[in-house]
Amino acid sequence: MRRTGICALASLHARPAELSDFSPGEVPADATSAGNLARGGNFRLETDLGPLDIMQWIAGIDAEDLYAELDRDALVFSLGDVPVRYCGLEHLRAMKQAAGRPRDLDDLEHLSPD
Repeated sequence: MRRTGICALASLHARPAELSDFSPGEVPADATSAGNLARGGNFRLETDLGPLDIMQWIAGIDAEDLYAELDRDALVFSLGDVPVRYCGLEHLRAMKQAAGRPRDLDDLEHLSPD
Protein backbone atom coordinates (compact mmCIF):
# COMPACT_ATOMS: atom_id res chain seq x y z
CA MET A 1 0.00 0.00 0.00
CA ARG A 2 1.27 3.41 -0.83
CA ARG A 3 2.23 5.75 1.97
CA THR A 4 -0.90 7.82 1.29
CA GLY A 5 -3.02 4.81 2.28
CA ILE A 6 -1.32 4.62 5.67
CA CYS A 7 -1.79 8.38 6.12
CA ALA A 8 -5.49 8.00 5.27
CA LEU A 9 -5.83 5.21 7.85
CA ALA A 10 -4.07 7.37 10.45
CA SER A 11 -6.33 10.36 9.69
CA LEU A 12 -9.35 8.10 10.34
CA HIS A 13 -7.81 6.95 13.66
CA ALA A 14 -7.77 3.36 12.38
CA ARG A 15 -7.21 0.74 15.06
CA PRO A 16 -7.42 -3.05 15.17
CA ALA A 17 -11.00 -4.24 15.59
CA GLU A 18 -12.57 -7.20 17.28
CA LEU A 19 -12.47 -10.19 14.97
CA SER A 20 -16.25 -10.67 14.99
CA ASP A 21 -16.94 -13.68 12.79
CA PHE A 22 -13.43 -13.81 11.29
CA SER A 23 -11.03 -16.48 12.54
CA PRO A 24 -7.58 -15.33 13.78
CA GLY A 25 -6.00 -16.93 10.68
CA GLU A 26 -8.09 -14.71 8.41
CA VAL A 27 -6.93 -11.50 10.12
CA PRO A 28 -3.33 -12.22 11.11
CA ALA A 29 -1.73 -8.81 11.79
CA ASP A 30 -2.26 -5.12 12.56
CA ALA A 31 -3.17 -3.21 9.39
CA THR A 32 -2.05 0.13 10.79
CA SER A 33 1.53 -0.92 9.97
CA ALA A 34 2.73 -0.37 6.39
CA GLY A 35 4.96 -3.45 6.72
CA ASN A 36 2.04 -5.67 7.69
CA LEU A 37 -0.09 -4.35 4.83
CA ALA A 38 2.73 -4.92 2.33
CA ARG A 39 2.96 -8.59 3.36
CA GLY A 40 -0.63 -9.09 2.25
CA GLY A 41 -3.47 -10.69 4.11
CA ASN A 42 -6.77 -9.60 5.54
CA PHE A 43 -7.31 -6.99 8.22
CA ARG A 44 -10.23 -5.71 10.28
CA LEU A 45 -10.13 -2.13 11.58
CA GLU A 46 -12.36 0.31 13.40
CA THR A 47 -12.20 3.89 12.12
CA ASP A 48 -13.91 7.16 12.93
CA LEU A 49 -16.26 6.37 10.01
CA GLY A 50 -17.02 2.82 11.13
CA PRO A 51 -15.61 -0.65 10.50
CA LEU A 52 -13.21 -1.29 7.62
CA ASP A 53 -12.17 -4.69 6.27
CA ILE A 54 -9.05 -4.80 4.10
CA MET A 55 -9.19 -8.03 2.14
CA GLN A 56 -6.19 -9.10 0.07
CA TRP A 57 -7.45 -12.66 -0.47
CA ILE A 58 -11.07 -13.68 -0.69
CA ALA A 59 -12.84 -17.01 -0.91
CA GLY A 60 -14.94 -17.23 -4.04
CA ILE A 61 -12.64 -15.15 -6.24
CA ASP A 62 -9.96 -17.23 -7.97
CA ALA A 63 -7.42 -14.86 -9.50
CA GLU A 64 -3.66 -14.46 -9.47
CA ASP A 65 -4.09 -10.70 -9.11
CA LEU A 66 -7.12 -10.21 -6.87
CA TYR A 67 -6.99 -6.42 -7.11
CA ALA A 68 -6.98 -6.46 -10.94
CA GLU A 69 -9.86 -8.94 -10.99
CA LEU A 70 -12.02 -6.86 -8.62
CA ASP A 71 -10.94 -3.58 -10.22
CA ARG A 72 -12.27 -4.72 -13.60
CA ASP A 73 -15.89 -4.36 -12.42
CA ALA A 74 -15.43 -2.04 -9.45
CA LEU A 75 -17.90 0.73 -8.71
CA VAL A 76 -16.86 4.09 -7.26
CA PHE A 77 -18.43 6.72 -5.07
CA SER A 78 -16.96 9.66 -3.17
CA LEU A 79 -16.88 10.00 0.57
CA GLY A 80 -16.16 13.69 0.83
CA ASP A 81 -12.99 14.12 -1.21
CA VAL A 82 -12.03 10.43 -0.96
CA PRO A 83 -12.95 8.12 -3.84
CA VAL A 84 -14.10 4.74 -2.51
CA ARG A 85 -14.05 1.68 -4.77
CA TYR A 86 -16.12 -1.40 -4.04
CA CYS A 87 -16.69 -4.70 -5.78
CA GLY A 88 -19.29 -5.25 -8.47
CA LEU A 89 -22.42 -7.31 -7.95
CA GLU A 90 -21.17 -10.56 -9.52
CA HIS A 91 -18.03 -10.55 -7.36
CA LEU A 92 -20.14 -9.79 -4.29
CA ARG A 93 -22.39 -12.74 -5.07
CA ALA A 94 -19.39 -15.06 -5.52
CA MET A 95 -17.88 -13.98 -2.20
CA LYS A 96 -21.12 -14.38 -0.27
CA GLN A 97 -21.75 -17.81 -1.79
CA ALA A 98 -18.22 -18.94 -0.85
CA ALA A 99 -18.57 -17.59 2.70
CA GLY A 100 -21.79 -19.55 3.14
CA ARG A 101 -22.67 -17.98 6.49
CA PRO A 102 -26.39 -17.63 7.22
CA ARG A 103 -26.28 -13.85 6.88
CA ASP A 104 -24.44 -14.12 3.53
CA LEU A 105 -26.94 -16.64 2.19
CA ASP A 106 -29.76 -14.34 3.32
CA ASP A 107 -28.04 -11.43 1.55
CA LEU A 108 -27.88 -13.51 -1.63
CA GLU A 109 -31.63 -13.97 -1.54
CA HIS A 110 -32.15 -10.21 -1.32
CA LEU A 111 -29.57 -8.94 -3.81
CA SER A 112 -31.29 -7.49 -6.84
CA PRO A 113 -30.93 -9.39 -10.12
CA ASP A 114 -28.63 -8.04 -12.82
